[in-house]
Amino acid sequence: MDAAAQYRIHKAMLQALQYGREDKYWVLKGFHTTRLKEFFDAYPDASLVWLHRDPVMVAASSTMMMSDIMEGIVGKIDLVAEAKMHLERVRWSVGNTMSNPLTDDPRIHHVRYKDFVADPIATIRYYEFAGREYGERQEAAMREYLANNKGDRHGKFHYSTQVLVDAGYDIDELNEIPPVPRALRCAGRGGEVSATSILPTREWQRAALTEGLLGAAQAPPPPSAVPSPDGGGTGA
Repeated sequence: MDAAAQYRIHKAMLQALQYGREDKYWVLKGFHTTRLKEFFDAYPDASLVWLHRDPVMVAASSTMMMSDIMEGIVGKIDLVAEAKMHLERVRWSVGNTMSNPLTDDPRIHHVRYKDFVADPIATIRYYEFAGREYGERQEAAMREYLANNKGDRHGKFHYSTQVLVDAGYDIDELNEIPPVPRALRCAGRGGEVSATSILPTREWQRAALTEGLLGAAQAPPPPSAVPSPDGGGTGA
C-alpha cells in the first residue's frame, strides 16, 4: 500500500471538486493515524482532531460493525476469529501511536472521546486550536446542527464487550496497563491510568521505556491478516 500515492490522488480529487468554487476549508473524516507522515506531506497546512477512545470498546465495536458488513457480503462470520483479529489490530494501533513521534505534532488536537460525547462543543475547541474565528454565530450553527442531527436518528448500533468475553478474553485484564512511571508521578501526573484515560505522549513513553514497562521501543509489525478501516491491507 502506497500511502503517499493515495494522498496524492485524494488531494487531486478534492482540487477537482473545488475547482471554480469559492475558497473554503475542507472538513473531512478519515483514518490517518497510522500514516501521519504521508498525511502531513500531502496537507502540510492541515490541522487534525484525534479522538482517543477506550481501545477495549473499539475492539468490541469494530468486531460487530465489520461482522455486520461482511455477513451481508460473504455470509456467516466467525465472531471468535473476528474478535481476535480486531483486538490484535487495536493492539498494533496503540503500539504504533505510542512509538510515532508525529503523535506530538502541534497540528494535532488530541481529544478524549468520552469528553467529546459528553459536551462536544466545549470539548472540541477546534476553532481556538486552529486559530480560526469563533463567536456566537459559529456556536449557534453547531448547536443547531446537533439538535437536528441526533446520532441515533437512523437507528442505534448495539454492541458490547461480551463479544470479546466469548472469544476467551478477560475484560479486566484487557483494561490493565502499566502504572504511570515514577518520573511522571513525581511531576504531578500521579496515580495509575486506565485504557480509557491515557493519551499517547512521548514523555509517558520515554519514561515507561526507561523503567522497562512497555518492553519495546518500536511498535509491533501490523498483523498480516488484519484489514485497515481505510480499505487497505487503524483509527478514532
